[in-house]
Amino acid sequence: MAEKPKSEVSARVDAARALMRERNELVRTIRGQMWGKDLSEQQARAVAHYCNTNGLDAVRHVEVLGGRIYLTAEFYRERGAPLLRSGIVRRAPTDFVHTDARLDALAESADEQEREYARRAAFRRRQLRIRWGIPDEATGAAIVELRVRDNPEPIVGVNWCGGGTRQKMSREGRRYDADPIGDLEPVKTAETRSERRAWRQLADVIADYGSVVRPIEAAARVASEEIAAELLPDEPPRPLLQGRSTEIVNRVIETREAAPVSSADARDPDLERELQRQREIDE
Repeated sequence: MAEKPKSEVSARVDAARALMRERNELVRTIRGQMWGKDLSEQQARAVAHYCNTNGLDAVRHVEVLGGRIYLTAEFYRERGAPLLRSGIVRRAPTDFVHTDARLDALAESADEQEREYARRAAFRRRQLRIRWGIPDEATGAAIVELRVRDNPEPIVGVNWCGGGTRQKMSREGRRYDADPIGDLEPVKTAETRSERRAWRQLADVIADYGSVVRPIEAAARVASEEIAAELLPDEPPRPLLQGRSTEIVNRVIETREAAPVSSADARDPDLERELQRQREIDE
C-alpha cells in the first residue's frame, strides 16, 4: 500500500520538530561547557539561538562571561584565515611576559650563563609588564602581534589573568572570582584573549574583514541583552539580524525595537497549535 503523502502542514511540523530537537541538543551542549554550567534554561536557549542565527559553533566560537557573549579567538582566526594564507597578515609568536618561578630558580643557578639569561629575561618581562600595565600578580600574561603587509605598525593584543587579578566586588562588599576560566588556565587563556583583542583591532584596519565580523559582534550585544534580561527570543527570531548591516543592528540596540518581519514570516495558526502539542509531548 502506497504511503499517503504528507500535507504541507505535516511536512512543516516534521521539519520544525527536527529543528527543535537539534536546538535542545545544542542547549545541552552549551550547559555542559564550563562557562555555561550556571546559565538558566532560557539563557542557554538564547545563546543557542544566537549561534544558529549566525552560523557559529557554540563550543568553539563563543563564551559567556558575566552574562555577556564573547566571540573567541578561534572565531576571529577562522574568519581571518584567508588573510593569513595570502600573506596579507602575519601572526608573530606569542610573547609571554608573566612572572615565572623557573626564571627565579635559574637566577640562583651555579652556571653564570643561566644566571645571566634569567636576569635578562626577567628584566625584559618586567619592562613589558610596566609598558602594558600588566600586574605582577598575574599568573598568565601574553602579548600577540599581527603584522599587516605594507603597514609599519604592528597590531598588538595584550591580556592577563590569574593570581586574583580579575576579582570583583559585589554590591554587598564581598570579593568574588569573576574569571574562573582564567584562573583555571591562566597562560592559555591570556594567550587566546590577547589574540582575540588583536584580531578585533584588525577589523578597523582591513575593511573586508571588518564587514565579516562586525555584524556578528553587534548581534552578540543584542543577544547579551536578552541573556541579561532572562528573555527568550520569540519565533520568528528577534530581531532577524542575519544578513543585516552593522548600522541596522546598532539601531536595534539603541531603540530596543525588533526589525520588521515580512508577512511571509507570519505565524501559521495550525502550525503553532501542532508545535505546542509536540512541545508538550517532547517535555
